[in-house]
Amino acid sequence: CDTVENYIRDALEEWLEEDKYKDKDRIFERLEATLGRPLSKYEMDTVKEWLAEGETYDSISGAIEIAVFANRRNISYIHQILVGYRMKRDMDREGISVASNNKWNSNLDATIELAKEDWVNSGTWDF
Repeated sequence: CDTVENYIRDALEEWLEEDKYKDKDRIFERLEATLGRPLSKYEMDTVKEWLAEGETYDSISGAIEIAVFANRRNISYIHQILVGYRMKRDMDREGISVASNNKWNSNLDATIELAKEDWVNSGTWDF
């Protein structure tokens, strides 16, 4: 019985994974038409990341339209729009967002100081 449940769970996860990427080709076509050229591997990977993070065809299309309207036809600008959407959705829903326009820690100095700490020889190994 346990193996049947595992099989069903695995099949469902596989189906959901495939469903998540069902609009990938439509998005590729839309971006290629907008940019006027084939997408690079980096751009295709970026689209796959958007889909993995839960973006939909409609949200990506909306971001493309905004980029076209602003005359900023590049993947980075579209990405920033989508990050902004995600941050707003998270804030509206949960009051906090893990999405960020900045990939680096905003408090880099504190992170560096923490990394300099001599953890091995600090004498705080109380078991």
